[in-house]
Amino acid sequence: MIYKKYGTTFKNMRKDSKFKLTDFKSIGIAPSTLSEFERGKTMIGLEKIDAALQLIGSSLSEYDKFLNHYTSTNSLDI
Repeated sequence: MIYKKYGTTFKNMRKDSKFKLTDFKSIGIAPSTLSEFERGKTMIGLEKIDAALQLIGSSLSEYDKFLNHYTSTNSLDI
């Protein structure tokens, strides 16, 4: 389950944004594929992750921060 943290992080972001698995059909991601990704069973391509993040109003940069539990020490970010 090497991919689990990627899928779990995306799932949390998706749910926080109130999106359902079926909402990603429009960008070519089947609900079953997204479900497998979120459960750590498979990985999806970076282009698909980026498109999914854009759909929920997020970015790869935000995803990376959540993925790595990033906290800024730069006072300009606050």
